[in-house]
Amino acid sequence: RVLVLEAVGGLQVPGCCEPGIPTGTERNFTARVQRGSRVAFAWYFSLQKVQGDSLVILSGRDVTYTPVAAGLLEIHVRAFNELGGVNLTLTTEVQDPIQQVALRSGRCFTNRSARFEAATSPSPRRVAYRWDFGDGALVEDTEEPWAEHSYLRPGDYRVEVNASNLVSFFVAQATVTVHVLACREPEVEVALPPQVLMRRSQRNYLEAHVNLRDCVTYQTEYRWQVYRAPSCQRPARMAPVALPSVDVSRPQLVVPRLALPVGHYCFVFMVSFGDTPLARSIQANVTVVPERLVPIVEGGSYRVWSDTQDLVLDGSKSYDPNLEDGDQTPLSFHWACVASTQSESGGCALTFGPRGSSVVTVPRERLQAGVEYTFNLTVWKAGRKEEATNQTVLIRRGRVPIVSLECVSCKAQAVYAVSRSSYVYLEGRCDNCSAGSKRGRWEARPFSVRGSSS
Repeated sequence: RVLVLEAVGGLQVPGCCEPGIPTGTERNFTARVQRGSRVAFAWYFSLQKVQGDSLVILSGRDVTYTPVAAGLLEIHVRAFNELGGVNLTLTTEVQDPIQQVALRSGRCFTNRSARFEAATSPSPRRVAYRWDFGDGALVEDTEEPWAEHSYLRPGDYRVEVNASNLVSFFVAQATVTVHVLACREPEVEVALPPQVLMRRSQRNYLEAHVNLRDCVTYQTEYRWQVYRAPSCQRPARMAPVALPSVDVSRPQLVVPRLALPVGHYCFVFMVSFGDTPLARSIQANVTVVPERLVPIVEGGSYRVWSDTQDLVLDGSKSYDPNLEDGDQTPLSFHWACVASTQSESGGCALTFGPRGSSVVTVPRERLQAGVEYTFNLTVWKAGRKEEATNQTVLIRRGRVPIVSLECVSCKAQAVYAVSRSSYVYLEGRCDNCSAGSKRGRWEARPFSVRGSSS
């Protein structure tokens, strides 16, 4: 007994497919072949949706399929028998029926671009919009749920938007009132160089000069925004840098110390009149740079010491002004005696080795009364330049008051160079004076800085 079969050919799906079908709607599909015997059918419904692809496999000449989400639907049909088979692929768009469109806009003014938005539910995906602004202008078609338009005359206008996709449409309307602006745009400037340098360790100030041009009709709003960017000509597309506890709603901007990491920034100042389009902005390129390490020798730059005590040189208060006190990282220290009045050459025979700790002690046996010694402290750490300071010590015979001097305001403000108009808060103390016997006198003397200046 011999079975004779005809090969499958001419596969069709009559009535398929319309350009789009609504989500959640049941659809019937029927496969037909022009020739072939003992034919079987297999269906593969592949839906490429936003949340991920889904695949439904069905069999039979007639099948029913319901798309569960919007996306691109590919329908693969295979008709086959024992001799072989043929394939057919069809595509259609599954779309959400438009259920609601809310038309929104801000205040409108003559000869100013107004923005209109069509909030579309459940989704604006694959929705086309046709806008009629009610002033006789040509209708405008957009693929985005917003449009801009300028009115030439004041008055009330009815705006209409027709939102449509392949399976539905929705018309929304709104009445807008177009006003005449009562003021001119403000003027603003910042008297700054093209590139501003800010010390990370110091409080910094920026101020914008604003001319409101006699406008009292609208509420004035100010706003500073800071962006991490190489320059204002190439702004980075990112959110503004957060400045907690900083008032950014005034023309004067105070940036606290340590508020910004080292790097390049674009500072933007904006002034606007309420919800009108009257606004101006100005930009400033700012580079935040690290402050130099601060070497400090306990006691000041000059002190008197007794030859009855070992000399203690203490540099433990040296610090990195770019870090908070609790976040300080270790520094490396090097001590050297660079000069003395003991010899005619001015050299110093005291040595401390190639590398030392923050505190070193010079035995009293190595010190000579009546001699001035100048000690140099150098501090550094990875990625930072070396910084140095010195202290000159006069050795006197017998018991003498051990007096120390500290610049308190320098540490508080991270500023060790002051102008004639700034104040300096100094603190002096005697380390070996008994209670009730302390007597002191303050005196300011001019001096010349030897070596490299800071």
